[in-house]
Parts: sequence; structure tokens; C-alpha cells
Amino acid sequence: MPFLIDRITKKNSFGLLLGGFGLYKYKTGTESVGWPAVKGRITYSHAQPRKAKTGSEYLPSVRYAYKVNGKSYTGTRISASELYFKSLGRARDRLRNYPVGGEVSVRYEPDNPGNSLLETGLPGNVYGLLGGAVACLFLAGAVTVSAFKKGRTG
Repeated sequence: MPFLIDRITKKNSFGLLLGGFGLYKYKTGTESVGWPAVKGRITYSHAQPRKAKTGSEYLPSVRYAYKVNGKSYTGTRISASELYFKSLGRARDRLRNYPVGGEVSVRYEPDNPGNSLLETGLPGNVYGLLGGAVACLFLAGAVTVSAFKKGRTG
């Protein structure tokens, strides 16, 4: 039974963590639509590679400079959630709108101007995070119910 409780606890913890992360990204994506915009300039634009189980993945990575009320800021987020690509070509396609030296519209959080992004709204992977969280919590619930049923009959 302790092994089962450990499995349930891990699934619930992972589900809650994934859900919290997804909700934060969801909140940022939906609120960013109403954030004010200022002009900014791209200072860095590159597809960052990372190793994955099935090969490499690429994260379109940018850095941009902008000012709010005369104060300078640097941002790095394109959208509310990072999107990795399986091919370098697709990651570079995503970066075409963000060449070094290019002017961009930067959306920033009014109460925290250092929190910014270039694209408002919700990327599709936010729904994947939330769906994964629900699946983990559902599975943990099912294992819990099954364990209690076996405990009563066994």
C-alpha cells in the first residue's frame, strides 16, 4: 500500500505542477491581449538547439530592447509559452519576423513593465499543458479509487 500511495502522490504532484504551470501560461496569454504596446528592437535572434529523446529540438530565441516611461528593459519572450520545433528550418521560419535590428511591437504588463512578450494570446501548447494536468489528476484519482476498492474487498 505505501508504494501505491507514493504513486498516487507523485501523479497528483505532477498533475498539480503541470496544471499550475499551464494556468500561469494561460493567464499570461489571455491578459497579454490587453497589455499596452511600445516599439522595441530585436538585439538577438537564434534557434537554440537542445537534445531530446528523438533527436534535437529547436527553440526560437530572441532578445529585444524597449522603453517604458523612459526606463530601458530587455525581453526574451516571443509568446506566453515556449514552442520547440523538431526541425531547424521550422524554428528559423518562426524567427523570420524577428531579424536582428528589426523593429517590433512589445506588449508589456502595466504593473510590471519588465514582463513582456511579442505575440499575444494563447499558443496551442498551453492547452496541452492543461490537458496533461487533467489526465494526471484523473489517473491519480482512478488509482486512488481502485486502491480503496481493493482495500475493502481484499
